[in-house]
Amino acid sequence: MCSIPTVSIASKNLPEISAVSYYDVLLLKGLALLMMVFHHCFAVPVWYVDVPDFFQCDWWIVGGRVAKQCVGIFAFLSGWVYWHHQNKSWKYSVSKIISFLLLYWCAFALIAGIAYFFCSWRPELLSDVLRELFPVNLHPLMFFAWYVWFYIQMMLIFPLYHRIECLENRWGRWVCYITGLLVMVLLCSHFPVFRDLAWFAFVLLGYWVARRRVLEKIKQFLLRVNYGKTIIACFSIGLALILFLDIHMNSFTGRGPWCLLSPFFLVTGVMIFLSIYRMFYLRKLLIFFGKHSVNIWFLHSLFFSPETRHVMQKYFFVSTNPLGVYLSVLLFSLCLSIVLTPFQKWVQNMCRPIISCIKVRSFETK
Repeated sequence: MCSIPTVSIASKNLPEISAVSYYDVLLLKGLALLMMVFHHCFAVPVWYVDVPDFFQCDWWIVGGRVAKQCVGIFAFLSGWVYWHHQNKSWKYSVSKIISFLLLYWCAFALIAGIAYFFCSWRPELLSDVLRELFPVNLHPLMFFAWYVWFYIQMMLIFPLYHRIECLENRWGRWVCYITGLLVMVLLCSHFPVFRDLAWFAFVLLGYWVARRRVLEKIKQFLLRVNYGKTIIACFSIGLALILFLDIHMNSFTGRGPWCLLSPFFLVTGVMIFLSIYRMFYLRKLLIFFGKHSVNIWFLHSLFFSPETRHVMQKYFFVSTNPLGVYLSVLLFSLCLSIVLTPFQKWVQNMCRPIISCIKVRSFETK
């Protein structure tokens, strides 16, 4: 049995023991979402029908690559949030997977409608549609839907990992850790369908940080320090960028396991910075985008999918200014998300009896 108490992240009023509140999670998701859109806009020039002139400056590509850190932040937050859920049963994971798939299918319906009526997308076989509905491998229309399959794997692994964490036999835990690591390395190396499991390392980092209350300890330390907080925040953010450049540009010390620390340092730095400077309107903006982060993740694929980008880029990229391109993608996707959200809520309410049939069994703690 696990002897460490947990709290529910689903509540908007987390107890004082938590260094990261419900709204802080939304804020960090909003920040990660803005980084994601930036990454997709500037990291891969071949995603454009006509490559804009601003790609002649390599700094846009460098910035786009650094912004890929957003995926590590999302994965880190997934592990952190899961630890704070009281319920860690298999049935809970299945219910979360169903709820997530409903959100994704609603987004797919909207994108498919736009692609069919405005972009001449015509699926030839039923398998083409099924491949988009269950994006395990290739997904030309839902261009950024790889996270759906990763989310399913993650939610199915979580209950098993939590049970291993709660084993009283230390040697038994280490045997399970090593066995699980070898299995994951084997799957990622030899089976392309599981290649995205490599991101699970960031999820485990978030889980470990939450369980060991690392952010809480940092918060308590900073309460005793009356100076230098801004320097600590800048150092954390700078170190995060250096570590990420280390991975994606093969610079500095070369590739290595230190890349796992990058999301942690960035999250810590941002939280410290915002604890010093309140920045009310910036917080509100990031929280707003955080609420729509999942939808925008899916919906902005309209601009870069091979099935739709020839039309979307023609009519929406009226300016070759990089800021104009970025805002076009972000704001149009946000508008679609605002329209889509009520429909998603209606679908979830209609399917609630089905989801509720999966009885939630709480993972008992001492």
